[in-house]
Amino acid sequence: MFAPRSVRYLASKVPPKAPSPAQPPPPPAASTTSALPSLDFDPAQRPEQTERTERTGAKSSKDSLSSIERRRRYLGRVSLGVLAIALGVQVLYLGRDWEADELANKKIVWF
Repeated sequence: MFAPRSVRYLASKVPPKAPSPAQPPPPPAASTTSALPSLDFDPAQRPEQTERTERTGAKSSKDSLSSIERRRRYLGRVSLGVLAIALGVQVLYLGRDWEADELANKKIVWF
């Protein structure tokens, strides 16, 4: 006889457990006859922290700005300066003594 092959039967069927390996497989042995060093990273074989690293004399890029960033800052400062000058000129122009015909045109009456 055929076993029922419905989806319900297959969903309720518990798959048999595969035996778990006792140990993970050992890593492949590194070839000691190779002239090239291994590029594999093994955290267990870290280099000594006591080794002193030599400085190359290269500048750090943390404090330097790119040319685009310098230009953007420069244009921002120029724009802020122009805005401050325009605001100062406008305050001086509006703060001056107005003439009578200007007051009449704007219908401003001083008490």
